[in-house]
Amino acid sequence: MEHRRCTHCRNPIRHATPIFVHADPEPSWFHPDCWAVVLAAKQKEYDEQIEVLGLDGLLAPYLKPAKEPAALMSSDPVPSL
Repeated sequence: MEHRRCTHCRNPIRHATPIFVHADPEPSWFHPDCWAVVLAAKQKEYDEQIEVLGLDGLLAPYLKPAKEPAALMSSDPVPSL
């Protein structure tokens, strides 16, 4: 029987509680302890970004890039009822 491999350490996942993360382009599987390492690294990166950029760094993960004015004008208008 072939086991899924952890995205972080590449070792087979043999226990019953793997962490599944749906991501693009393909889904990821993690051992619980590997997932904790990945999350801790992401949090450290986020904290460093806040120290450097301040409020902009804090809000960056939640902001969508704004469309260019030309793109806004060329979009299809919303039909009225």
